[in-house]
Parts: sequence; structure tokens; C-alpha cells
Amino acid sequence: AGEGKTESQNGGAINLISGKAASGAQTGEVLVNTPNGGGTSVSGHIGLMSGEGAGSGKISIATGDSSKESGSIELKVGEGTGASPGNIDVSAGKGTVASGGNILLTSGDSTTTDSGYISVRTPSRTTTTNSDSGAITVATGNTGAGGKSGSITFSTGTAVGKAGAISISIGESGSESGTSLELNAGTSSAKTGGRVAISSGSSSSTT
Repeated sequence: AGEGKTESQNGGAINLISGKAASGAQTGEVLVNTPNGGGTSVSGHIGLMSGEGAGSGKISIATGDSSKESGSIELKVGEGTGASPGNIDVSAGKGTVASGGNILLTSGDSTTTDSGYISVRTPSRTTTTNSDSGAITVATGNTGAGGKSGSITFSTGTAVGKAGAISISIGESGSESGTSLELNAGTSSAKTGGRVAISSGSSSSTT
């Protein structure tokens, strides 16, 4: 398709809309895919991006509201049978004169019951011998002279009833010794090292 271009106004838009449906039926689908690569050929890629400019456009991926169950958004990498499968890389924008962009993960809210949960885990490896489950790393980056590395905060929200707990536990070892839990304060090359402080909760009630 050619470019929709004007000299002083916004460029033309491209809308892809499937067909409507009768009452009780499903509207048409919109599918964007490349064909399978046969033999030793590789299937083509799909690029979705906005152009550069004084302010680049945003990309929105969303499902519509529903009176019953709304649609899901699934981000999945195909299986690699002869080599390592592809990765999912999520990176926020880099800033040159301002702070870099943020990555926010927020579960769904509810007006009548509990809000949704967020689960981060690696798959179990119980059927393959000598195969480890993947690790999970939570860390902030290093900094240069005069900078401070970012903090990591684990906390639960306040509650009118009972606040949520934080649990740190290590799985059971079968044929080897149990794994240790280490809590270390930071070292310092110029001043006193950090301390580890563990305090129980206080209460304003006398009963």
C-alpha cells in the first residue's frame, strides 16, 4: 500500500476491521502470520513498531470489555526442538537527558472480590534425570562514581483486617544436605559495613 501523506496535516490511517456478526455469533478474526518454512528454510518475522520522530507513537495491545469473560493476551515463544528456543525480552526505553522508562506489572482490580495475583516461577523438572529447574534473579544494576544502586523492596499492603504475610522458604533436599538461607549486609571499602536488623511488629492495642 502507498503512503497517505499530506503537507501540513496528519498522515492517513490504516484500519483493519473484521466483519460484524449476528446476535449471539462471533465477529470475524484478524490474523497476521507468515507461512511455515519448509525443510531447512526459516519462517519470516513480523515487525510491529511505530516510527521515529519528535515524539514516537505508542503501541497498544488490548482486549475489549465484556459482560462475561473478557479475552486474554498471550505472549508465547515457539518450541525449539533442535536448538535453544527463543527468548522474551522486555526492555523499557533508554533516556539520554532524563531517567529511563519503567516496567510496571499490575494485576487486575475487582469491584466485588479479590484483585488478581502475579505469579513468577520457573517450570518443574520432575521427569528428566539430572536436569535443573531454572533460577530466578532479582537484582539492581551497578553504578559508577557517586551513584547509588537501586533498592529492592518486598512489602505487603496495609489492611483493615489482617495484612498479608511474607514467606521465604527453601525446598526439601532428597539425597543431599539441606540448602542454607543466607542473609548478608553490604560490605564497604571506605566506611562501616551495613547491618542486619530484624524487628517484630508493634501494636497500638492493649488487648
